[in-house]
Amino acid sequence: MTAVAEAFAISRSTKSATKRARDRAAPSEFVSLAGMLGHELKNPLASAITNIAVAAEFCEADDPRRSFIDRASIDLERVRTLLASCLDLARSESVRPCDVELREFVVRFSAPDVTVDIDPACTRVAPLDPNLVQRAIENVIENARRESASIHVRVESTRSHVSFAIEDDGPGIDAARHESIFEPFQSGRNGTGLGLFFVRRVCNAHGGAVRVAPAKSGGVRFELVFPIEPSPRA
Repeated sequence: MTAVAEAFAISRSTKSATKRARDRAAPSEFVSLAGMLGHELKNPLASAITNIAVAAEFCEADDPRRSFIDRASIDLERVRTLLASCLDLARSESVRPCDVELREFVVRFSAPDVTVDIDPACTRVAPLDPNLVQRAIENVIENARRESASIHVRVESTRSHVSFAIEDDGPGIDAARHESIFEPFQSGRNGTGLGLFFVRRVCNAHGGAVRVAPAKSGGVRFELVFPIEPSPRA
């Protein structure tokens, strides 16, 4: 069984089916609440960030109050990132697939620390919501960057599925945490805790799946699998 077929088979298991049922209940309510908070707090947060920046300009570098202003700026930036994740989650409720040229799409992820390659036999186009899938892959890459020196993205497909495999050379993830990292606020030390939850929402909303496994490099491998024929569900 290929890695793509295996990943999709896992998504059809009884355990995963039960979990998806929970995703359509309480997690959907959580996503709606996250989106509402993101919209409501976006403007006051922007005002707070502007005001703290102005205060910093009026405060000399040796002013004892400057350290508090700098700390507040850092904390506000963390809140901004969290709210951006909340708005991303709200978007994951509505998938708008279109034909995506895979060879052009994967170029978006190339960077000094990210190598990208695509199977020559890979399907030329796939029905994906490009904005949501791009953000999901970027979330995995951003997580990897915190503890990895190099990241590799590999795109493959069968007649029925396309997969994006993201591998890094970091310390890996304990197998006991492979399921819990996809829960809200459980994914890592330095992120919002919503990035991998969003990844799973996007995969499920396309009718696909995501799995995590050890990478050959000793790091971690995330595989995002999407059906060629979409069956959207939030």
